[in-house]
Amino acid sequence: MEYGLYLALLIAPLVVGLVWGIHLDDRAYLTFGCARDLATGCRLTHNLTAGPAPRPSASFGMDSAEEGRALLRSPLYVLVLWLMARLGIPLPQVGLILSALGWGAAAVAIYRVGQALGRQVAGVTSATLVVFCPIVVSTLGTEVSWVVALVWIAVELSIRGRWRAQAGVLALMLGVFFDLDTLALVVLGLTVQWTERKRFPLRYGLVLAIAGLGWWLMTSWGIVAPFSTPHLNLDRWGCGIQQLLDESEF
Repeated sequence: MEYGLYLALLIAPLVVGLVWGIHLDDRAYLTFGCARDLATGCRLTHNLTAGPAPRPSASFGMDSAEEGRALLRSPLYVLVLWLMARLGIPLPQVGLILSALGWGAAAVAIYRVGQALGRQVAGVTSATLVVFCPIVVSTLGTEVSWVVALVWIAVELSIRGRWRAQAGVLALMLGVFFDLDTLALVVLGLTVQWTERKRFPLRYGLVLAIAGLGWWLMTSWGIVAPFSTPHLNLDRWGCGIQQLLDESEF
C-alpha cells in the first residue's frame, strides 16, 4: 500500500508535466544551452566576468555568458543534462521529465516527514497539495523541484537523527543549485544539527565556509548577482500586497 502511494506521488507530477508540454521558463533554456554546448564540444568562449558575448546559442537563443553562469549555478543539473545530450536525447523533454520527477520526489519526502512526525494523514494531504500545485508547471525544466525535494529529505533525516546523511544531502543541494537561498538553508540545517547534537559540525562548517567564500568571490567579480530575482522584486511584491490590502473589504 505504501509503495503504491510512493509510485502515485512520483507519477502524478510526471503526468501533469507531459500534459502541460514543452512550455518552459527561459531560465531552463539557459541550462539546456550550456549542456548542449558542452556535449557538442563548443567551448563557452565568453569570459564569465565580461559583458554579453556576440555569439548567440544556435538552438536556444542564449549567449555563452548566461550559459556559463548557468553552469556555475547548477553544476550537477548541467552534468545530468550533458550526459543526456551526449546520448542525443532532446534536452527540453529531458528537463521536463527530470523536473517533474523532482516534484514527485519532493512529494514523497513530504509524506515521509509527516510519517516521521506521526502525522500520516497530514503527510498525505500535504504531498497531494504539492503534486497539484501550480508551481509545478511554472518550474518545469528547471532544477527547482530537486532543490525542494532535497530540502524535505534533509528535514526527514534531521527528524530521524541521521546527521551524516543530512549533511550529505545539504552538500548535494549546493551542487544542484548554488545560490544565496540554498546557502541559507544549509546554514539552517547545520544549526539544527549543532543544536541537537550539542556539538558543532566542524567539517561541514568548513565546507560551508568555503562555499560562502566562493559565493562572495563570484558576486565580487560580477559573475552572479548577489541576490536572485525574487529578492530583487521585493518592492514590487510589497506594492502588490499593499494594493490588495487597499482593495480589501476588511
